[in-house]
Amino acid sequence: MKAFWQQSDLGRLVILAPLVALFALGLDFYIPIVPLLKDLHQVSEEAMQLTLSGYMLMCAVAQIMTGPLCDRYGRRPVAMVSLGVFIVGSMLAAAIPSFKMLLIARILQAAGASGTFLCAYTTIRDLYSASDDSARMYSYINVCISQAPIFAPTIGGFLAQQYGWPVVFVVLMMIGFYTLLVSYNYYGETVPHRHQVEYTHLKSAYYQVVLNRNYQVYSLAAATGMGSFFMFFSQSPYIVMEYLGYSKPEFGVMFGMVGFSFFMASFLTSLICQRVGVHKTVELGSFFMSLGGIALMLMQHLYGITAVGFILPMMMVVSGAALVIGAGLAGTMQPFGHIAGVAFSAVGFVKFAFSALLGMVLMRLPITPMMLGSMISTSAMTSLLLCIMFRHQLVHHVAKEALVVPTID
Repeated sequence: MKAFWQQSDLGRLVILAPLVALFALGLDFYIPIVPLLKDLHQVSEEAMQLTLSGYMLMCAVAQIMTGPLCDRYGRRPVAMVSLGVFIVGSMLAAAIPSFKMLLIARILQAAGASGTFLCAYTTIRDLYSASDDSARMYSYINVCISQAPIFAPTIGGFLAQQYGWPVVFVVLMMIGFYTLLVSYNYYGETVPHRHQVEYTHLKSAYYQVVLNRNYQVYSLAAATGMGSFFMFFSQSPYIVMEYLGYSKPEFGVMFGMVGFSFFMASFLTSLICQRVGVHKTVELGSFFMSLGGIALMLMQHLYGITAVGFILPMMMVVSGAALVIGAGLAGTMQPFGHIAGVAFSAVGFVKFAFSALLGMVLMRLPITPMMLGSMISTSAMTSLLLCIMFRHQLVHHVAKEALVVPTID
């Protein structure tokens, strides 16, 4: 481990947060121009959804490929290559205005952002082995990246309105270059072991992760949190701008209000985990998401589709999502210190694939808060039920450290 990792939590966050934020920025800067690009390329809403759900699905696939590479070659080289892929994707999206190239560019952006995302989170697990410590750092990372949905949609909408949609991808490219520069100079290697990957051992490691109760319960909770936020990403431009008639900057402000709720809940996640523990924090977050989903349905039933009836319940939903993402990730990763790359890739696959699936299903249904609320409340209640069912096992039986390593000397 490099000596420059021997610094404060704040110093480490300054290095790691940009690597995680690329994933969020790839969505948040892009979301205000989705209706515009739909009209420009003359495609359907379902086709445009591919640029969102396809982004998430590629993140899921890339997690499975990147995890073993991260354990084999180390966090730093994988992060550097991933940054290069993200930058190339951003350049192509800005330079070649066709729907086919947009899909290719989004896939490249997703692959790159997924790699940096995984490297940063596995680095946290390398540096903080105790679940309470890692939960604290995961929540701090969420606090950092939750700035993106507060400001990025407003900025992206304003830039697109003033200078045209390609500038959105130019900004993402510049952010990628900045992150590459910071990472090259300050991101040190933390992988505990580097050996050649062997298929039989790799399969055993994934098998071990998937059968672990921590993984089964907490990764589903984290996936539900991310999926709920992603469904809001998918539908909010159409509800707020096309149905209700608000402008791109106004949409950015409303989106920022929801993002601010995620920011505040992420800020409080560490304190709540310290007070009540990781498991109860996951339960609390699932409960809030359920209430928010029910509120979405009730508000439309009572008052029709309104901005207030859409945004306020979603603020409750994403507050719960922030709790389950931070605490759920810490609970999942606790037993997998020696195979953090593989374990996190398995977690990431579930989170991104589940989000992509929910997004694709949702866009085949009527675009209304009622549909969104029903899917959020159903998935959140399922997560809460599993947490309650396995509470005794997860809280009172300390998970053993995973011993199978997916490599050979």
